[in-house]
Amino acid sequence: MRLAGILLGDMSSVWVLDNPVQGLRRTKARRCLDEILKKSSDRTLVVALSEPIDLNRFDRVLVLRNGEIHFDGTPAEWNERKHVKQKALQIPVA
Repeated sequence: MRLAGILLGDMSSVWVLDNPVQGLRRTKARRCLDEILKKSSDRTLVVALSEPIDLNRFDRVLVLRNGEIHFDGTPAEWNERKHVKQKALQIPVA
């Protein structure tokens, strides 16, 4: 939650966050994402996640592996192809 406090003072129009919920339990990670999404509602937000947590809350999903794009689409499109993509990319099931 300290991250959310730091973000309160940032007036940038674009936020790029690298694994802001890494190391948090899933429930705490979701609460942290809640705060980040609330505070960034009038900004462009780019979030890198090592696990697919609450992807439906984002407008777009990009999956990168070894510098290559393996998926680019909406959360709905990701969900339609989720199991195939997760197996191919060895991503844990959310």
